[in-house]
Order: sequence, then C-alpha cells, then structure tokens
Amino acid sequence: MLAKIPFWVVPLFLALLAIGWRQTRDRQVAPRTTATVALAMLGLSLQGVVAAAHSAGAAALVVALLAWAAGVAVSVTLGGAVFGLHGLAPATGRPGMLHVPGSPVPLVLMMGIFLAKFALGAATAMHVPAVQQPGFLAAASLLFGALSGGFTRRALDMRRFAAAQDTGAGTGTAAGTINAATARAAA
Repeated sequence: MLAKIPFWVVPLFLALLAIGWRQTRDRQVAPRTTATVALAMLGLSLQGVVAAAHSAGAAALVVALLAWAAGVAVSVTLGGAVFGLHGLAPATGRPGMLHVPGSPVPLVLMMGIFLAKFALGAATAMHVPAVQQPGFLAAASLLFGALSGGFTRRALDMRRFAAAQDTGAGTGTAAGTINAATARAAA
C-alpha cells in the first residue's frame, strides 16, 4: 500500500509539519498571512470533500458540501475558546505586523486536515464501501469544515484585532495587548 502513495504526499506532510511547528513559537505576522493560510486550508479541506463525494452522486455531494459549510460555520461562530487567537499585540517597531503568541492549535489543525484527507483518499482508492455512504461523507465533511474553520476563526480574530488597532479602539492592557474577545467587541 505504501508504494501507491503519490510522491507529493510526503513533501506536503513535511511542509505542513514545519509550518505548524513554526507556529508553536511566538512570531510577528501580517494579518494577510493568516488569511492566506486560512484560505489554503479551506481549499485543501473543500477539495477533500469534493474528491470523496463526487462519485457518490449529486445528492451526496450537496449533503457533503452542506456538512462542510456547517463545520466551518460552527468553528467560526463558536470556536473562540478552542481556535481563537488570544494575547495578540502590535509588533514593536513593525507597522502592520502583529505579535502572535505561539500555539499548538495551527499544528493540530493542519495535521488533522492532512490526516483526514489522507485517510479519506486512501479509503476511496481502496474502494471502501462506507466512503460512498451519505452519512459517512457528511461526517467526514463536517470534520473537514470544522478543522479548516478553525483557521478562518483565527484569521478573523487577527483581522478584527488589526482593525481595532487601526481605529485606536484597541488600547489593550498596560502591556499593550488585547485579547480576541475584546477585539471582536471593538469591531
């Protein structure tokens, strides 16, 4: 089975692992970078949904897409405690950049999307009958949406914080920080 894994899978896994590991460290990031990562993860997860559901028929594809969208929506609206960016601060001496505390959340989300997509792709290639079942497709799609929605939530938190800084609404604490909940309230 390992001989049938496409060549690009291992480099992609290693790249995602490296990118996720870097995010466990404090860093200075432009909000657009976080938005780019969120869009890439949304695209990767959506591609996994479409690839798995396309041969199950139009109805199964619609159900899978709706489940994916529901997963994204739940993560964006309710995922602040799990996925939200907390402890953001303006980057000292770097206009337009924000200081983002390190977190294992992006690494876990990236590995979750990759492993779920890999497992689904392998099951599809092995013609596992469950993969074509609408309930299975909906559950997998919901998972893809929830994981990629976590990145969207983080990107929105950063954008709201940056907007609050630009308008002067986010003065933060004495240390110059503001949490994501305060940024959302100010936006």
